[in-house]
Amino acid sequence: MVLPKARLAAGIIPAVVLTFIGFLFLYTNLQDCSEAGITTTTCEPCTTTTCSPCTCSLNKQMKQIEELASERSEYWRKRKSAKLYTQEMELAQLHAPNALTALDVGSYESPFLSRLHWIPTKVATDIQSRPDVWQDIRGIAFVQGDFMQLKFATIFDLVLCTQVVEHLKDPGPFVGKMASIARVLIVSTTYEMPAGTIEGHVQDPISEQTFRSWFDTASKYGRLSDVLKIPGEAALIDPADGVRKPVTNIVGIWKRNVTMSIEATA
Repeated sequence: MVLPKARLAAGIIPAVVLTFIGFLFLYTNLQDCSEAGITTTTCEPCTTTTCSPCTCSLNKQMKQIEELASERSEYWRKRKSAKLYTQEMELAQLHAPNALTALDVGSYESPFLSRLHWIPTKVATDIQSRPDVWQDIRGIAFVQGDFMQLKFATIFDLVLCTQVVEHLKDPGPFVGKMASIARVLIVSTTYEMPAGTIEGHVQDPISEQTFRSWFDTASKYGRLSDVLKIPGEAALIDPADGVRKPVTNIVGIWKRNVTMSIEATA
């Protein structure tokens, strides 16, 4: 079948125009890279030329980091597929899509930050450390120390704290300090878990009212914008009656006031 010239042109011309626009955008982008003194590279798997890491390469690097950490840490091996981490990544993408810096407080042996591929500067901290786990974990700087004693000379675009506050005797000041160095803060913990279910959970059971109250000290910097309940995959035995009960987690998303200056938090 021979297409009429008018129809043929109608199909070809837009395609040529779109191809030219795409080439012009790529050329301009690479030219900007060159002017900035940044060397361009070509991603081998997908042949994309760019002056920043390709998403393809970042995903590959993330998988390599997780595999390495899984080999060294039983803690992370058991948790890396948990729904909570998937949900937290989605929340981070939603609430901090343009973040350039991120801090994970109480990370222990979890390289979860490696999943946040769009954030170039990432720091993890915990009071305890396993050097054999964290060595060779590229792209994340690990700082060992008591968070309440550590001093940070910057405001992070995103601060994460996953399943930590339930271990603390007084989570309020801890949450307040995280908020003081965050533009967006995402905190998760167990929700209404019976006391004694997990050793070391000194705050269980945690109600939504109690959870919200821990953000009171952060109110001078911003506000708690949302609180979510995320069902877990496991069911744990309630020590009070011996019955297995499903696990639920609660997540709070806190955001700094736009008008709040960095100096005001010092």
